[in-house]
Amino acid sequence: MWHVLEHVISPSVVLTQARDLLRPGGHLLIELPNWNSVGRIGRGSKWSQLRPPEHINFFTPKSLSTAVSRAGFVVKKAVSLYPSMTNRVELKSHPTLRDRTAASAASAVSLFGFGGYVRLLAQRNDT
Repeated sequence: MWHVLEHVISPSVVLTQARDLLRPGGHLLIELPNWNSVGRIGRGSKWSQLRPPEHINFFTPKSLSTAVSRAGFVVKKAVSLYPSMTNRVELKSHPTLRDRTAASAASAVSLFGFGGYVRLLAQRNDT
């Protein structure tokens, strides 16, 4: 579910349906904007992800983990990250000091749960 749950009216229903579609032990991978991101905190109402009616739900790593668990999954890993900023170094053959600084800042805020996106890996709970 890559950028799905922020668009649906009832994320809990969608998560339960996803669980039912997976075979026993199947995995679910989710990415969506992080409500706790530095971008949202810093930009407030000008945050680029605030786009109603397109984005109608927002999650933090903790709230997404809770929703996924309630839908019948075991959360294996949940992280926040700024992939576009870290990719600035990884994808360039000659990254600039600015690229390296941006990537370092992105890694630091991601480490503390304030990255721009939440990525979560969960496994269907069949116990």
